[in-house]
Amino acid sequence: KIAQMKDVSVAAVQEYGGHSTVMTSLSSKVRISLLYAPDNNLNSAKEGTTFKSVRQLLQVKVLPKAVGVLEAWKNGDTFIDRCDVLILKWKMKHMRKTGLLVFSTKYKMDLFLPESCNSLFSTAPEMVTLL
Repeated sequence: KIAQMKDVSVAAVQEYGGHSTVMTSLSSKVRISLLYAPDNNLNSAKEGTTFKSVRQLLQVKVLPKAVGVLEAWKNGDTFIDRCDVLILKWKMKHMRKTGLLVFSTKYKMDLFLPESCNSLFSTAPEMVTLL
């Protein structure tokens, strides 16, 4: 997994078996962008990938860990807002519908998005930034 870090004063970096651990003080704010690099190409990961629907997300071999929402979508009680960051948990079926279980970082709750959800999603680092 690749993470890009910005605007951070690093207190310590420790290496363990090819993985890095960054430690900062508890009062620090860290902005982390999760990069989606299914082909291990850092340049294409920095550009990001755009998906036009949940159906398109379900078709990839390696599901991104998170996506930014570029277009709002609503269907009954389920909605997602533009500029929300969704943590993609897993593919699933719910009431005979295939879709994704996601966690909305804006509303702090799990949502089921059916494959018919035609929002616009992006893995561009500036869209998938967590604080």
